[in-house]
Amino acid sequence: AVDHDQGTFWLAEAGDENPTLTIELESDVTANMVVVGHPHSGSTRAGAHGLALEVLVTVNETSTYRLRMHSEEERKGRLRLPGTRRIQRLDISIPWRVPGPNGSRTVGLAEVELQQMR
Repeated sequence: AVDHDQGTFWLAEAGDENPTLTIELESDVTANMVVVGHPHSGSTRAGAHGLALEVLVTVNETSTYRLRMHSEEERKGRLRLPGTRRIQRLDISIPWRVPGPNGSRTVGLAEVELQQMR
C-alpha cells in the first residue's frame, strides 16, 4: 500500500469486522494530506473485492479523521489534515464498505500517500 504501485494492494479477510491497515514508517514524514486509493478490479486478486466508502485515518495514535471515499474505484480519497504534521504511524480502518460483485465482504486499499501541499 505504500510502494507507489497501484497494481499492488492490501486486502483484509472477508470476515474481518474491523479491517485496519497499520503503517509504521522508518522515519518521520512531514505532510498535510493523506491520499488513499482503492484496489483496482483489474488486479488479479482484487476483482471480487468490496469497496471502502469511508475510512478512519489515525495519525500517530493521537488524532483520528474521517474520509469519505469515492464510489468509483479509480478515484482516490484525499484527506487534508488541519495542519502540517510529522507522521510516524498511520492506522487506517474501514468502518463502511459495500460488498463486491459476488457478495464478497473482502475490502482493502491499493495505495496510501503522504503529501505536503501548499
